Amino acid sequence: MKNLFSKVSLITLLVALPLAVLADPRDGRPGDGRPNPGNDNRDLDRRMIQVEQKMDRMQREMFRLNERVEFLERGGYQPGPAPLPPQPIVNHCMLTDGLTHANYLATGRTRMDAEFNVRKSCEAMVHPTYCTPGFGLKCDDTREFAPNQQFVCMLTDSLRGANYRAEGMTPVQAEGNVRISCQKAVHPMYCEKPVRCESFFRN
Repeated sequence: MKNLFSKVSLITLLVALPLAVLADPRDGRPGDGRPNPGNDNRDLDRRMIQVEQKMDRMQREMFRLNERVEFLERGGYQPGPAPLPPQPIVNHCMLTDGLTHANYLATGRTRMDAEFNVRKSCEAMVHPTYCTPGFGLKCDDTREFAPNQQFVCMLTDSLRGANYRAEGMTPVQAEGNVRISCQKAVHPMYCEKPVRCESFFRN
């Protein structure tokens, strides 16, 4: 009720002040007291300009006061930006087979899905007995990282000393990508050196 009363009072003031200006008894007649229509018209124009200027100022002030009232009605808290929708979780698994030392990479909605997918990729190339997790399985997911966080890894092969670079959403995906990039150029056994990885943020 207090806020409503304040708004009504402000509106009343907004209307009453311009009317008071128009009702000014001074008519701008010359000193001899005789009517002068030209002066009356100029004086009326001047008053109308003053009214328009005052109306404009009061409307701006009314807008600011209304914003202040709404701010207080909300409890004095400025609403923040809407929260971002949760990002879908992506799981990544990398597997090294026990025969050729080749690396395989796969994703999934869950860790089990990602592990299943990477083992099937391995089994498509070598006998399944060489695709067990004991030969080298790494998994991670995107929950631990910011939505715009990415990773980059670099690897030097042990045959020619050539360097390879690759990116990924997680450290495992970046490592898997760079090892696969290496084994496309040389035999996988030359791509077993440790990788160097760093994180960065995309704009």
